[in-house]
Amino acid sequence: LFKSNYDLVGVVTNQDKKSGRGRFYRPTSIKKYSLDNNINLIEVDKLDNLNFQNEIEKISPDLIVVIAFRLLPANIFRIPLYGTMNLHASLLPKYRGSAPIQRAILNGDAETGVSTFFIDEKIDSGKLILQEKIKINKLDNFKSIHDKLSETGSHLVIKSIDHILRNKPLINQGRDSSYAKKIKKDELQINWNSDANNIFNKIRAFSPYPGAFSYINGKRIKIFSSKIEDQDIKNLSP
Repeated sequence: LFKSNYDLVGVVTNQDKKSGRGRFYRPTSIKKYSLDNNINLIEVDKLDNLNFQNEIEKISPDLIVVIAFRLLPANIFRIPLYGTMNLHASLLPKYRGSAPIQRAILNGDAETGVSTFFIDEKIDSGKLILQEKIKINKLDNFKSIHDKLSETGSHLVIKSIDHILRNKPLINQGRDSSYAKKIKKDELQINWNSDANNIFNKIRAFSPYPGAFSYINGKRIKIFSSKIEDQDIKNLSP
């Protein structure tokens, strides 16, 4: 967006938070980029803060683009002339919610993608603007798919803004929806009695972060890659 022909009037990101072993306040990567490039920066903690609404109204955006942020209240996403667009890492209406990449890999899907849509009161259910697919191969994990979708999504955002300005038709999401619920810690542990494909997909879905794990002699270890063998381990020589 910053390098496009569009006028980027401001960037919103979270306020600095404590992280790391030293528990120091650290800025988001978005904040660093904005400061390095002299982009108008708005840092926010509570989205329902009236001061935040006033700041958005002050810069008067024609369009808000939301990427990997939080649920915006209606008084914010209704401010822009053209509305508020969200980039989501799935082929909506499949995998609405917070963990679409992990769920796609966990389920062994052969493809995924990115979608742009207009935000409304419901989660990831607004009218679709554009979508683009990518393949998921057996060597892919969470990071590789995340990186591919980041690249694909960056171009789709610009195409979607062009689409909006040219008043091209939007698409209503179908009824065949699914929800990609947040990953829980107990999902990270490997059950070795599970199907080999399920184990393989779990390791890929959580690699390199947060990492699928198991225990050996009481010691917790993380596993970041695996391979399925056709040979029956019972027939292997010791």
